[in-house]
Amino acid sequence: MASFSGACSGSGVTGYLDVSAVTLSGSYPNIVANYSASVRWHCTYEGSVYYNGSTVTINGKTWTGNISFSVNGANSPSYGSQSFSVGLGSSRSVSISVKSSVSTYPLFNFSASGTVSSPAVEAATNYTISSISGITENSCVVSHTLNSTRNYWYVKLYDANTGTYWNLNTNNGNGTTTITGLNPNQTYTFKVRVYGRNGAYLGESAAKSITTLGKSGIGNQPSYKIGTAFDLLINGYSDLFTHTAQFTIGSYSFQRTNLKRGTITIQPTDSENNEIYTQLTTAVTKDMNIQLTTFVNGVSIGNTSGTGSVQIDQSICAPDVNSFTYLDTNAVTVGLTGNNQYIIQGHSEIEVRDIAAAAKHAASLQKYRVMVDGSAFESTATTIHTTQAFADTGITVYAIDSRNLQGSLTKAFLKFIPYAEPKVEIRLHRRNDIENSTSLILKGSYDPMMIDQEQKNDLLSVTYCYKEEKETVYGNEVSITVVKGEDGSFTFNNIIGDFPSEHVYHFQIRMTDKLGTYTYSAILNAGVMSISIKKNSGNYAIGINKIPELDKGLDIAGDIRVNGIKLNAPEIYPVGSIYISIQNVNPAQYFGGVWERYAQGKTLIGVDEGDSSFQKAGISGGHKELQSHTHAVTIANSGAHTHTVSGSAASAGNHNHSYNGWYWINGSVLPASSKYTFMSHYRTSDPTQVPPSQNAGGAHTHSISGTAASNGAHVHTATAANTGSGNGGNLPPYMTTYFWLRTA
Repeated sequence: MASFSGACSGSGVTGYLDVSAVTLSGSYPNIVANYSASVRWHCTYEGSVYYNGSTVTINGKTWTGNISFSVNGANSPSYGSQSFSVGLGSSRSVSISVKSSVSTYPLFNFSASGTVSSPAVEAATNYTISSISGITENSCVVSHTLNSTRNYWYVKLYDANTGTYWNLNTNNGNGTTTITGLNPNQTYTFKVRVYGRNGAYLGESAAKSITTLGKSGIGNQPSYKIGTAFDLLINGYSDLFTHTAQFTIGSYSFQRTNLKRGTITIQPTDSENNEIYTQLTTAVTKDMNIQLTTFVNGVSIGNTSGTGSVQIDQSICAPDVNSFTYLDTNAVTVGLTGNNQYIIQGHSEIEVRDIAAAAKHAASLQKYRVMVDGSAFESTATTIHTTQAFADTGITVYAIDSRNLQGSLTKAFLKFIPYAEPKVEIRLHRRNDIENSTSLILKGSYDPMMIDQEQKNDLLSVTYCYKEEKETVYGNEVSITVVKGEDGSFTFNNIIGDFPSEHVYHFQIRMTDKLGTYTYSAILNAGVMSISIKKNSGNYAIGINKIPELDKGLDIAGDIRVNGIKLNAPEIYPVGSIYISIQNVNPAQYFGGVWERYAQGKTLIGVDEGDSSFQKAGISGGHKELQSHTHAVTIANSGAHTHTVSGSAASAGNHNHSYNGWYWINGSVLPASSKYTFMSHYRTSDPTQVPPSQNAGGAHTHSISGTAASNGAHVHTATAANTGSGNGGNLPPYMTTYFWLRTA
């Protein structure tokens, strides 16, 4: 027990704060120091003490009660006892401060304080690893023994090779701990390390080493075609290990056992290949999952997985097309050839029938495709109607299976017969190029179609029909007889009627052979004249390229040229030209184009680029009347002379006169440029100067007389101003006319 004394106010009385021994309790990391404290008194005289309502406070805890004891020179009983606990935290021991105060009878009041220390946490020794068992590729079981038990410590399992720590399952006694997460085929050197409560290293056990088992791995991603072998690379740690490899494609698996490390050749059997084919009925490739199990003495030490792929050999898996037939379903062409295996170019209707095909290796047929002359026709049926053939390409039939693989078979036509549609050159001609009488001229050919040296085709009919250009419906067809040659040529040249020359007509020529009717178009243009002469009451009108519309004169449709220069109105009067006439007639009647009146009430003046008033076309200016203005007149005189001036100046009312000249005011002479108006009184310092006086005496006059002299030559300038109203005439002699400007 620790005691701390405190002074009391009474002589011979000493107060004490007693602290019981500090003990430790709890386990790491929640270790606490436990203690209790109380107060007592020691008196050196005899007597007794009794006091109610005393207060004792120790480290913030307060006790209130009655104090009663006999004083006989000994210690009093203990009062105000309190218990305390203090956590050690990260320290091995703790220093405890204790403070008390007592409030009782004044003779016994005192305070005391002091510090006590807790015991230090003890270390653990003699910890050993008794055994390591259950070794696998990534785990083991460690058995550990504590030979001397202590309460306040913790231990960890430590690998000296990798520096890895593991917490043990039991922290303060014997037990086992399973360690996981180890690497295959790796050596570990285990120790048990002992640490103090604050983490301080206190010691370790002897080391014990193990080597984990090493499962093997897959070193490649094999890819193979069904029907061939493939290699599997096994990366193993020992030749003593054996392996089982399982290969899974889809829902089917097969395996190989007792495999050693290294490159292993896997050859699936025919039966296995057939099963693999069933997993690839709609694809040509598929993933292969591989699981490799490693065994040591027949005991599995772990699995590893990998992937690969499997493909089918398309060259041996494509479907077979074994046979098919074809025929011409067009009764017309079969009637001409006499054989439904003969194909007439562009007219025989080809149909493929009786397609016989087979899929391979677990696939199924999905559809057929027929190719004729570059055109494709697909169907799931074995009879497919196609089209006409325009080239001697034969027929190819494809069978397409569930893997989208295709096989094919091609057949040539038994006979391909070229055919050409009738051809014709058409000419419609008016007599003299202008008259109504019209001839139809045809020159053409048709295909006689020689089959086995026998002509099978003929030109059966030729007709024409027509309509005027503005009409929408053609008239009835008219049959004509052509002259046919032995080589398939034909001609026709005859007048077919009168067609008014002022109209344009559209013609259709139709030719029919044994395979069809073919229509060709032509146009009969309106008549074209060169020179036409019209007589009217003894007058003649001549038309060039047209029928004259005049009663007499020359009427021309087209350009007029003289020495290569066009004399047409657009060239004589291009846009921007001025036409002058005394007739108020728009020139468009003579020359065409668009005209407008120009410069009305104005004359024209030429452009002068050097004068801003006339520097470009279209500037308007000038005045019809004479404008207000002034004239300056200068009179020269070469010598001195004088002017005589006389007269009077009159005023109709009161007025003042101003004086310019030298004047004294307070002794100073003012310059002549200063002007003063004389008032009623002036003050001057010069007695010889009498100030002028001025009076406003009403209306009066002043007489002026004298001469003005000049000492040299000079001139006089006078200005004559127009101060009256109205303007004088400003027009030159003129004659009016019409101006027209061509704008388009």
